[in-house]
Amino acid sequence: QRISLKQWNELEDSDLRHVFSMNPTSPENIYTQLDHHGLILQMSDLLSSYEVRIMWNFPTPLPDELIYSTIARAGLHHGIQSPKQLLDEVFQDRKVVATLDLPSHLNAIVDLLKRTDCFRLIDLIYQHTMFGLYAPFVQESHRQKAISLMAGQASGSVHLMLGLNASRVPNNAKLHYCPICIQQQRETYGEYFWNRAWFLPNLSICLKHSCSLLSQDYIQQQH
Repeated sequence: QRISLKQWNELEDSDLRHVFSMNPTSPENIYTQLDHHGLILQMSDLLSSYEVRIMWNFPTPLPDELIYSTIARAGLHHGIQSPKQLLDEVFQDRKVVATLDLPSHLNAIVDLLKRTDCFRLIDLIYQHTMFGLYAPFVQESHRQKAISLMAGQASGSVHLMLGLNASRVPNNAKLHYCPICIQQQRETYGEYFWNRAWFLPNLSICLKHSCSLLSQDYIQQQH
């Protein structure tokens, strides 16, 4: 008799007593015990249950925080030093390339934030990326298509669709921050984050404090 994974999860402890008396790291032992008790479970199903990975406690985006920054904070909170490992934990895909202004694969972030009931895809795009800066200047069909691309894999198409590739205004080559803002972030939230107001094209001062923005090198990559 074969049981489903759902039935497997609902089995009583007494039914599983003999299974867990064996070495749980040995598929052969588990299968033998299940077979002995008439509970045949395909090992492929059993092993696939270990492949579902969820990053628990993914940080909630702070006001006007770029998604790029939220993902970076997730790495800090979980003690992940490897960028590839961080991408694997967040997106289950190490080939995703982080993009500062118009990121894609945002459906994965929406899934991680479901517990909050506060962040829909459109909320992330308009409140935590630079999309709102460019959207008013393109056709509605292009705007909707760009939103769709940002939800999944864009491969740089969003920048092309919104006209950034043809713009005479150069893209930011550095990460900017306001020294006064980050002090206030520390006092209010207990940590720092990248505020999207610092990344308006050609902006050199903080609009809130009228002080010069400091910067560090950043290599723009699209995905």
